[in-house]
Amino acid sequence: MKNSNMSLSACPCCSGKPFAQCCQPFLEGEKKPRTPKQLMRSRYTAYCLGGYGEYLHSTWHPSYRAGLTAGSLSGKTRDWESLEVLQASQEGNKAGVEFRAKYREPNGEMMYHHEVSVFLRVKGQWYYTDGRVQVTAA
Repeated sequence: MKNSNMSLSACPCCSGKPFAQCCQPFLEGEKKPRTPKQLMRSRYTAYCLGGYGEYLHSTWHPSYRAGLTAGSLSGKTRDWESLEVLQASQEGNKAGVEFRAKYREPNGEMMYHHEVSVFLRVKGQWYYTDGRVQVTAA
């Protein structure tokens, strides 16, 4: 799903880096995220762009997938606008990342998705498990 125009653009995760130097290597399977924050940012980018269901599925801890498939995760379901990482913490192989993402509803209303995500590291690889989500009007 490489897109050379997108590669030169700013990454959707709002890191300020070009997509090619930020989340693209993760989404294309060229690299694995080294930190929970990198994993969270790359998963956000996958949701922003759509079409990366395989990546989302492979980075979701198998014990927490609850019937999700790569196909069900591939569609773009929201018009994501921005991401703000509020804090990240890690203790051994468990970590948390708190973030707030802004998106637009089909009716044009702006909303915030505020989440505290939980990640586990298994054999050196980080996986998303689940999170506490709060949705509010922007």
